[in-house]
Amino acid sequence: MLDFGKRLWARVALVARFKPFATSSPEGRSMERHRRILLNTSSNFLARGFSLAVNLFIIRLVLERLGKEEYGLWVAITAFVMWTTLLDFGILNGLVNAISEAYGREDRDAVITYVSTAFFSLVLVAAGLGIALGLAAGHVDWSAIFSARGVVDSGKLRWSVIAALAPLIVGIPFSIVRQIYASFQKTYVSNIFLMLAALLTLAAVNVSLALGAGLPWLVLAAGVGAPLMSLLNLGYLLALDMPWLKPRMRRISMAGMRRLLKSSTPLFLFQLGALLVNYSQPLLLAYLTSYAVVADYSLLLRLFGLLSSIIVLSTSSFFPAFREAYERGDRDWVRKNFFRLAAIRLVLAGSLGLALVIAGNAVLRAWLGNDAVSFLWRIWLLLAILLIGSSWGTAFSDLLTIMDRIWIQVGFVLFNGVAVVVLTVWLAPSTGVQGALLALGFAPSLVWSWAGPLFSKSILSRDAGSLPAA
Repeated sequence: MLDFGKRLWARVALVARFKPFATSSPEGRSMERHRRILLNTSSNFLARGFSLAVNLFIIRLVLERLGKEEYGLWVAITAFVMWTTLLDFGILNGLVNAISEAYGREDRDAVITYVSTAFFSLVLVAAGLGIALGLAAGHVDWSAIFSARGVVDSGKLRWSVIAALAPLIVGIPFSIVRQIYASFQKTYVSNIFLMLAALLTLAAVNVSLALGAGLPWLVLAAGVGAPLMSLLNLGYLLALDMPWLKPRMRRISMAGMRRLLKSSTPLFLFQLGALLVNYSQPLLLAYLTSYAVVADYSLLLRLFGLLSSIIVLSTSSFFPAFREAYERGDRDWVRKNFFRLAAIRLVLAGSLGLALVIAGNAVLRAWLGNDAVSFLWRIWLLLAILLIGSSWGTAFSDLLTIMDRIWIQVGFVLFNGVAVVVLTVWLAPSTGVQGALLALGFAPSLVWSWAGPLFSKSILSRDAGSLPAA
């Protein structure tokens, strides 16, 4: 372990500079990829760490104002509106694969086509969703959907749902900017705007709290920062950074759409399964238990999400570089650096998981400022096991995704989604949070822990050939 750490730090010191390396040779391209990975990873930690800290602080403030029941309802509303992200039909996620492929082939014309096609397609999606929300919001029985009678009145609930959906819908077309920067291995630029979005959100929530605002205004305040800063980031990209990339309606093409759909169609189905896994449980727990249990489980998963983000951010900048390197034929670089990535993730997951078991309740007390929420040691142990298993499995998932081996994962994630729903319905009424965690970790632990490496073998073998059609 010590030797691994020394080698890692020596590599970091070698590429830690702002000046790009020459890319005329495989060695130069390798150094430049590592330089960008280091720069992106450092900025990811700074930006996401700052954003997560702001988010955790906002949760504490809102929980104090609303109480467990109403905060639990907010969690359920957030889970519900996340399902609208399906309606980009996977285009946002598919854009990263398409641009990374074109970038590796130095095909700027294809990049412009993909960006133009994706942007205007998402404008149509957002317009359609906005019209549907305006027509339907006043006619839906939201209290029945959220099982929220007695928690808040129907009018407040309706406006809370609208306040959650509106910023998300408006921001759909602008979301391409982060995907573009990720594809060009320049995530550090969009991270600046991510931090500005967190600051704006914090300011909006604090103003709302100072004015004594209720649930709808707090939900709106928490959602306006991200789309506004995405719009400003897109303006910076197109006006100053990459003006050649400006979307043009004449560059929309069926060939570009077919390339996007090559990745986005399986990613859409994958996203469906992921939503079942990640956002079905708050709604199910609301029906099966109470909003107080929803609040407890949400706080636990927020902490889990924070630690997972630390692990993922430590290595997420590798994946666009993997695709670019694969397209250039630098297959040994992909294989060697993927195993470094997996080792880093496992070391971090094991260390953070141990910290959870030892000091999980102390962390909650420090975060919330009171002892209102605590869990037994076996809950923390389950969460630690889930963290380690997730870190191992997602390394292979991310590799397969960037390489357009997405259909392989679609079947698993849909199976996992169904398993989460069925096991939550079975276990949660009697065991609460513990049952929800068991449901969440069942399929990743028993299936993907070995299936992910198996399906990635052809990419990581020494005689890896070209990528097959997705």
